Amino acid sequence: MKNFALRGSMVINMIISKLQQIFTDYPEVLYGYTDISYSPFAKEYQSALVFAVPYEPQLAFDDYTEQGFEDSIRNARRELDEILRKLEAVFSFKYAAVNAGLGWIGKNDVLVTERYGPRVRLSAVLIDAPFVYGSKMTESRCPEGCTKCVDICPHIRHERIVCAAEGGRRGGRMNEILKGLHSRKSVRVFTEKEISGEDRNSILSAALQAPSAGCQLLYTILDITDGQKKERLAVLCDNQPFIAKAKLVLVFCADCRKWLSFYKEAGLEPRKP
Repeated sequence: MKNFALRGSMVINMIISKLQQIFTDYPEVLYGYTDISYSPFAKEYQSALVFAVPYEPQLAFDDYTEQGFEDSIRNARRELDEILRKLEAVFSFKYAAVNAGLGWIGKNDVLVTERYGPRVRLSAVLIDAPFVYGSKMTESRCPEGCTKCVDICPHIRHERIVCAAEGGRRGGRMNEILKGLHSRKSVRVFTEKEISGEDRNSILSAALQAPSAGCQLLYTILDITDGQKKERLAVLCDNQPFIAKAKLVLVFCADCRKWLSFYKEAGLEPRKP
């Protein structure tokens, strides 16, 4: 058993050495290892190598163009494909990057890294062996009240300028609706505090105010309260465990048969196509 463990350790060291050699050719790429026991792939693999390829060149607002931004994404994709051809097995997952310590989920709802901010392209390789894992970033490192990842992003700022040119701002100030949309953030860590019935009803009432053709509201909102169903949803929705921990989980379903019910309720018989 001891000799077997020793051979296993030697194999792992060889794999790590080979991976280090590969990434030596890509010094700008962030990479790390994570335990994937949280994933349904854990039955087949123990670990994931996850890496982030930065968009190059890193554009600032002053030199931003749509074509330049698309080119930087294309360059990152090309380099990513080149690395993957050497690694041969692909598994892309944002949560693994957080577990590996590459970054955290920012207010722009994407991975934010210390070195490149959100301008990286992610992928990973699953490995059936244990590694020395990175330290999971359990909390956002974004300062409280900071929206720089949204405000500084040249793509978002460009869209705001277009919005202003089309009348989205009044008197040089963004109207309250657009301000709310642009300042929103994604929260994925929840407290144990229960949501009151009043707050729950307010949220559902607000959701029903969304405009729809003919005010038909062709959707159904499922309020999921059962813990087992939340856990199942967490797996089905790209294996995102924070869903199971949320006190309020709403599932929005397209419900296009409602219009048929409306017609029949009005005493009409819709013609068949």
